[in-house]
Amino acid sequence: MALAGALDTEFDFAPVSDATALRRLILVGPPGAGKTISTAKLAARARLAGRAAAVITSDTRRAGGIEQLGAFTRLLDIELIEADGSAGLSEAVGAIENGANVFIDTAGTNPFSDTEMETLAALIQAADAEPVLVLAAGGDALEGADMASAFAELGVNRLLATRLDVARRFGGLLASADAPRLAFSDVSVTPHIADGLSPINPVSLARLIMPHAEEPAATVQLNEAAL
Repeated sequence: MALAGALDTEFDFAPVSDATALRRLILVGPPGAGKTISTAKLAARARLAGRAAAVITSDTRRAGGIEQLGAFTRLLDIELIEADGSAGLSEAVGAIENGANVFIDTAGTNPFSDTEMETLAALIQAADAEPVLVLAAGGDALEGADMASAFAELGVNRLLATRLDVARRFGGLLASADAPRLAFSDVSVTPHIADGLSPINPVSLARLIMPHAEEPAATVQLNEAAL
């Protein structure tokens, strides 16, 4: 709880709740961060809550990208809308009925490429959507901080963390949120779409960082001896 108090003091927490999900969300981030699966999980959450959902992908050039997301949306009985470029994305967004939650998947973007970042900025503007940064846990702290700072210049305010199930070191995520002052949003702790995303708060983040803190000392010592 002492760690949770420190995290609450140093970081902001702003989960993508049902209310804020009524806005259009466009997921951005480097290649391989988990944007496509996170898009499907957000859509699944909306459908399970009984809300209309629309899914758009602007990732039309990556091999298998459309097929992967299309497989998820078919299970959710949602039509996957393909949008090529900023003009196509603006048209696709405009054709969606008011009241539907709109989730937009984008291609992996190199935050250190001016050309790719300009293309992404045009997509964000065309969609008139809130950009949410998706980053995988377990990365280098300094690299994560640099990447997050670059994406923050495009208007990103929230960080959605993925692959927490296969990471045991979260310094990279803490640095990524701290450098540009991003708020922690939700986390993905499983690759399964049905299990969805979990909101994160200071207490749950502290438990992720210190998973054995509430175990008896003998159990912790036994686990360490087994290692």
